[in-house]
Amino acid sequence: MLRCFLPRAVGAFYWSLLSVVPLHAQFPRVTYEVQAGSVLEDTCIKCERRDIEYHLRGTFVLERLAVKIKGFAYSISDVKLTCVGLSGECQLEVTGEGSHYRPDLENQSTELTLNINGRDGIVLKSEAVRAEAAWPAFDTSLGEDRSQDPISVFTLRLVAAPRVEQTDYELVPGDPTDESGSFLEVVCPVCRPADPRVPLGGSFKVGLIESVENGFSVYSLSAIEWRGLLVPPRTQYSMVGSGTYEEGGGSAPMKQMRLTLEVNSSPWSIFRGGPVSVLPGEAFPLIVMDVEEELRETRWYRLHLVARPSTPRKFRRADSNTDAKVDLADAVFTLNSLFVGGAGPACLDAADADASGKLDLTDVVVTLGFLFLGGPAPGPATCGIALEARLGCANYGVCGPG
Repeated sequence: MLRCFLPRAVGAFYWSLLSVVPLHAQFPRVTYEVQAGSVLEDTCIKCERRDIEYHLRGTFVLERLAVKIKGFAYSISDVKLTCVGLSGECQLEVTGEGSHYRPDLENQSTELTLNINGRDGIVLKSEAVRAEAAWPAFDTSLGEDRSQDPISVFTLRLVAAPRVEQTDYELVPGDPTDESGSFLEVVCPVCRPADPRVPLGGSFKVGLIESVENGFSVYSLSAIEWRGLLVPPRTQYSMVGSGTYEEGGGSAPMKQMRLTLEVNSSPWSIFRGGPVSVLPGEAFPLIVMDVEEELRETRWYRLHLVARPSTPRKFRRADSNTDAKVDLADAVFTLNSLFVGGAGPACLDAADADASGKLDLTDVVVTLGFLFLGGPAPGPATCGIALEARLGCANYGVCGPG
């Protein structure tokens, strides 16, 4: 019997070692930035003071562990959080470390051991729950189990994304005369809002945090500052927050968006849109999306968003595939983008050959007319910035010669 037991015991010990001994692969340490929507709440169960709510900013480091287990395990280190507020109004310092586990792409659990304002050993946990944000973004809620201190309890909502290079974006302002651009819609089945459809404007930042070949690209949306464009005394609206945008899927591209927004200083709300098909002429870097507030009671909001890069970039007009020259390949690239589900132009201004402020079949006609029929050269013909209607230009690279 001992002979039967020993091989099994040795085998079990061997496989247990494989589950914790690092493999040859080394994974990078990724710095995350805490985004709008992150809140630490200090609740006192048996005292008269009001709950304290800290709006957070800061960073932490996530590193995948090279261990042989089902799913993916990560260490969380260098947690450094403080609160958003004017000097002297907000006193908070949070440090710590922890772990994050994803048994699959849909679920996650997180545990943090924190020092909060000098109070050490505060453990916050989340059970295995469905991941809300598109990986590698974070949106998770953690809490104490009250065994450490049954009177004072901390809860944490953590919204974060990897630190990446970001592009400044702007909303195309809503125009009530032709219903173009961005709008906020107030939905109230039991009442009549004074301004049910409000034109929007504002800015935010977009950064690529994950890209999978023939799959979805995931973008972080941060520093959202949107506002209604109605003139007082009509209803005023302001929105701040963060979120994610996904687009991709090969020959039949799809897109979806998730936002965490504070509307007129109300509690944070989740807005979702999609997945829906990417229509011709609406591929990234242009963002066209309808999202709706997730929690719908007697009154809620819908958003129609049309956004484009706001940073002026130098480019060559009609160079749709951004290879620093204008040739037949550019016309083919635009046609594929418009009608075959091909990748969208990285620089929409360059693809807009007729400088009309929109991407359509006319741009292909103008390009072919210039190349083969002696038509006028689209300008700027060398290295320039759009002087006409602008669609935006997320990336162009090096401008080629004329």
